[in-house]
Amino acid sequence: MVGCAAYGCNSSSYRKEPGITFHRFPLKNEKLLSIWVRNMHLTDFKPTASDRLGSKHFEQKYFYRTDSNKTYLLGEAIPIKFEALPKYLQPKSTPKRATKRSRENIEVPSTSAEVKNCLQIFL
Repeated sequence: MVGCAAYGCNSSSYRKEPGITFHRFPLKNEKLLSIWVRNMHLTDFKPTASDRLGSKHFEQKYFYRTDSNKTYLLGEAIPIKFEALPKYLQPKSTPKRATKRSRENIEVPSTSAEVKNCLQIFL
């Protein structure tokens, strides 16, 4: 039984979905392989020779069908159709802390006359 390696995808040869084919990872092309894995949003995933990716993750322009109805994936194919990851798996953005005002920027009246003037304004 062959299943799709994409996160959350339940396509498998057992389910016999019409039109779904399974394709090997480009293990010999490291650049293309890294694009596939990055697009899958699985940073720790290391595909092996037995792993497959389902055809529903590719655009139709990347397929070649023979007269005998065999489906082949073209060499430059890049998977781009993936469901969104659940929130708990999405990268977390760290909220930025508010910076405290520097004491140098705060004007403090230095004489009692300036303090009296400030008080008169507010009273």
